[in-house]
Amino acid sequence: MWKHILETFARKPISVFLLTISLILLGIVAWQDIPIDLFPNISFPYAAVVTPYLGAGPEEVEVNVTNPIEEAVGLVSGVKRISSRSFDSFSVVEVEFEWGTDISYAVSKIRELIDAFARDLPEDVDPIVVEFNPAMIPVYVVGIGTKEPNNIETLSKDLQQNLSRLDGVANVEILGIPDKEVLIDVDPEKLEKMEIPFDSVKIMLSAGTKYPMGKITEEDNVYPLSVSTKFASLKELEETIIGFRGMSRYINFQSLSSISDGLKLPPFFVPVRLKQVADVGIKQKEVRGGVRVNAESAAVLVVQKRGGMNTIKVAKKVRERLSLWKEEHPGVVIQTITDTSEFTNMAINGLFKNLLLGAIVATIVIYLFLRSVSATLAVTVSIPLSLLTAIMLMYFSKLNFDLMTLGGLTVAVGMVVDNSIVILEAIYRYLEEKMNPVEAASKGGREVVGAIFASTMTTLAMFVPFAFITGFAAQLFKFFAISLSFTLIASFFIAITVVPAFANIVKAKPSRDHRILKGYKRVLDKLLTHKKGVIIAFVIIFVISVFGLLSKGLEFIPEVDSGVLNVSFALPSNTPYTVVSKALEEIESYLMENKDELHIVSTYSVFGQPGTILSALRGIQENEADMQINLTPSNKRDKSSSEIAESLRSHIEKVMKKYNGSYKISSGAIEVESIFGTQIRVTFYDNDLEKLRQLAEEFARKLEKISGVIDVTTSFRKQQQVYELSIDRGKALTAGVFFMQALGAVQPYTVGINTGNIFIDGENIPIILHLKDSLNPDTIRKIKIPSFSAKDAYMGMIADLKKKVVPSTIFHRDGQRIAFVNASVFNRPLGDVVKDIENMVDSEYKAENRPEIGGQAANLQETVTQFLKAMIMGIILMYLIIGAQFESLVYPLVIFFTLPMALVGVALVVYLTGITVNVSTLMGMLTLAGITVNNGIVMITYINQLRERGMEKREAIIEGAARRSRPILMTTLTTIIALIPTAVSNAAGSELDRPMALTVVGGLLMGMVFTLFLIPLLYDIIDKISLRFTKKKTFSEKGIRC
Repeated sequence: MWKHILETFARKPISVFLLTISLILLGIVAWQDIPIDLFPNISFPYAAVVTPYLGAGPEEVEVNVTNPIEEAVGLVSGVKRISSRSFDSFSVVEVEFEWGTDISYAVSKIRELIDAFARDLPEDVDPIVVEFNPAMIPVYVVGIGTKEPNNIETLSKDLQQNLSRLDGVANVEILGIPDKEVLIDVDPEKLEKMEIPFDSVKIMLSAGTKYPMGKITEEDNVYPLSVSTKFASLKELEETIIGFRGMSRYINFQSLSSISDGLKLPPFFVPVRLKQVADVGIKQKEVRGGVRVNAESAAVLVVQKRGGMNTIKVAKKVRERLSLWKEEHPGVVIQTITDTSEFTNMAINGLFKNLLLGAIVATIVIYLFLRSVSATLAVTVSIPLSLLTAIMLMYFSKLNFDLMTLGGLTVAVGMVVDNSIVILEAIYRYLEEKMNPVEAASKGGREVVGAIFASTMTTLAMFVPFAFITGFAAQLFKFFAISLSFTLIASFFIAITVVPAFANIVKAKPSRDHRILKGYKRVLDKLLTHKKGVIIAFVIIFVISVFGLLSKGLEFIPEVDSGVLNVSFALPSNTPYTVVSKALEEIESYLMENKDELHIVSTYSVFGQPGTILSALRGIQENEADMQINLTPSNKRDKSSSEIAESLRSHIEKVMKKYNGSYKISSGAIEVESIFGTQIRVTFYDNDLEKLRQLAEEFARKLEKISGVIDVTTSFRKQQQVYELSIDRGKALTAGVFFMQALGAVQPYTVGINTGNIFIDGENIPIILHLKDSLNPDTIRKIKIPSFSAKDAYMGMIADLKKKVVPSTIFHRDGQRIAFVNASVFNRPLGDVVKDIENMVDSEYKAENRPEIGGQAANLQETVTQFLKAMIMGIILMYLIIGAQFESLVYPLVIFFTLPMALVGVALVVYLTGITVNVSTLMGMLTLAGITVNNGIVMITYINQLRERGMEKREAIIEGAARRSRPILMTTLTTIIALIPTAVSNAAGSELDRPMALTVVGGLLMGMVFTLFLIPLLYDIIDKISLRFTKKKTFSEKGIRC
């Protein structure tokens, strides 16, 4: 088969040329149309159920909302874990599914089950189910401000409409501008003066809705019938009759429930309209928080792109539209807060640059070895052809250009020439002997095509297990593996089709490396004589390297300097948002004063509860604030984001001491913390909140003593004082009041009562009924409650009002209450800190109180386990492929000795460069395992071919190793040198690819040395051992097949 393929393409150079042009054109078209993003489009198995329950405290939210929703969500198949937070006015239930779950279907099932359990939820509670999608991450965030604050809402909505119309934009949300409501502020004194019960007002206004009434028939047509009682305008609402003077003397609250049945009215009643007892107007909802940009109040627009769209193109369109809109509104200040395309563009351009540099230096290396322009062209043409073919395959597989896929292409750029080099070198050798080009292509190609096919398959085999392992890191690096695999498949295709055609134009030149080969043969001959000493030396080096590698710290994902600092702080519980705003102002003013020194571009702050779903998802309380500090790009400043963060600590700490608050500052993570949580999270389980508090606080004190641990906080840091109203059912009944009626008497004074909606100027605005009196403990006790007895009833008669301390947020994990301790790590590897924590837990905690270690620490352990699983599966597949190639169970073992040899190089690189063992390093090791065996396959294949021709074993080993030394050197050095630009790069996002490149470079370098000098020795030893136990001998010592 191989002979036919090689001869066919060698005889048809014109057809090969046309095929090449076709691949180039298709690749270029695909290149232009592939979307560009920072990370691959991964379907995250996460969903959240956000439920507003206005006016309710944490315990009320937990019992009435969170528990029923958790029960409903737990019935969905594929659920891995359910976590929840219950805090003031909100419940957030987060659902984690198994990887591979159809998240869209799972979310639809969540909605169905919540609807089925709706009867267990309070009235007017409407859960919102949110599916986590990478497209939800804003592609652009912009703040706008103006000298005329009254116009900010109009301007924001105008800009929102402009941006929403852009191609590729999915949604534009406005933050910092509260929603509107029609507020009916009722004066209790006027109601009492006119003797109208409040319940009458509530019932009359609650009719503002639309009821379906079935269908009616007219002649031959059927029409749906509905009764509309909606209000058409504010004037109609104000003119609504809510009762008549003296109404309280004629009816009591019982008859109000059946007011539609008709009332017996006095002969001369005077109707009372709503405007006589209340102020009615459109107002902004009260929010206990706010948004600021560059220390100034502003509106913020968050732009999200449609899934699959090109981030850079969408952001460019947004920038262009903002520029045009700014010209039309000269008095408006526009500040870009987040433009993900900037970092994405820098990161992607950096990878493309490394790709190009790698291709250029690989070409130079090939020329230095071959010393022929035509031969160099024959090999290097495989670089663009393989890459363009891989890009075409990526396009049809609906992949993006991102850090992972381009990382795979960059690592592959030096490897794509490997197959072509081996094929051309074999052909070149016969051309040097003046053989016909077609015959040389056929004979030389047949010698090595089996070896390069096996070597390509072994590399691909290391990535096959990614289809069977789970976890975010595995899913993320799967795209790296796919793009690299596409490139290698393309390179094999190019090597057996295009390279043989070049045999017609390659001009062989006499080899000048005879002296080098003779020297190599002499060294190898001596090593074969002293095998034991050499093997012992290599074993000692390997053992030292392993211990050195194990002594290095483990990390999850390398810190990426994205030019963003995140500061969050919390003041003591019950601190109003106005005080939080003052503390934030002190920090903001310091940042603005030192803007240039700290390399700050802009700041974006959210404090208190601004009333957005995003703030609810993040669980921000009224006494808390979050700030995003945007820095200049890393290549335009002399300090890293981590160094700037450390320089800010002293000032923030000073402000926090003044306000008795706590804070956290983080840098560099590209949404890492939002996906994986904090670096360390230790969780305790118990339904007793007080016991949980004691366990968490005790553990926090111990954790602070561990070296490298900073920013230790507990879930009980957030506690608050609340008033609890306890209604005595017996006293209520004696006073003529029903229990539920007493509960409803407080609501109009606090959050108000939603009585429906009104449609004004294209907006559907809620109508809120509210009583004017300000609420405090005394006024609560004096609230008058309608009674079915003759005497008036007051809240103080039937209820006790007490102050108590409760957690501001109650956390659940799989239906059980939890407490946790969070911490970050500074100047020490995460893995080392985790070991210290595990030792402390083992020695000081019994089984019943033993905490669970989570956060990025748990992800690190899971990832290491998954990658080890992948490596073991990959090695088994490699063994099967190599065994099939050699028809031997022994020779794969010889080749596998290159793996520990490569590990020596990894240990050396880790030690010299100071990198940690992290997910990128592990991915580099996997890649290395797949490619480091290739040289061994090529060498042993040729040694066996020489023995098949009758050459004596020792001579075959020396001659085979020498003949294959040049392609081994060429393939290894081109891969190494092509990776050097990535290995030393400081471009944006290079922190993810640099450890991988360094790992491959170090491992390949040492693997090459050991392949050239150790594999021949191991081949000799293992071959002798196998001859003793194998009845059917493959070769004799003389080399003749037996």
